[in-house]
Amino acid sequence: MVGAHNGNIVNTKELIAELEDKGHVFQGENDGEVVVHVIEEALKQTKDLSSACRKADTVLRGDYAYVVTENAKDRMVCVKKYSSLYLGIGDDFICCSSDLPSIIQFTDQI
Repeated sequence: MVGAHNGNIVNTKELIAELEDKGHVFQGENDGEVVVHVIEEALKQTKDLSSACRKADTVLRGDYAYVVTENAKDRMVCVKKYSSLYLGIGDDFICCSSDLPSIIQFTDQI
């Protein structure tokens, strides 16, 4: 799974402790890494990325936006909670960002 995150998860330390008890290994204490691990854990119960993201949002506390995709699958899920998130549509791509100027240069379909 690959993810990108912007914002602030306020219960990062608690989530890391819980997930480490379940066997997850962290490289650091980055909020974005925690988001991916929370979704990975939720996938064990839901087997569907969209449902796993909805479940993850019940335990993630804070203001954030993120996008995740499962490796080798042609699909991404974008989520926002009290944060901005913009989707841009191009001829052969879809992009998302929490910063509008970063995608406006690629498409005018927002």
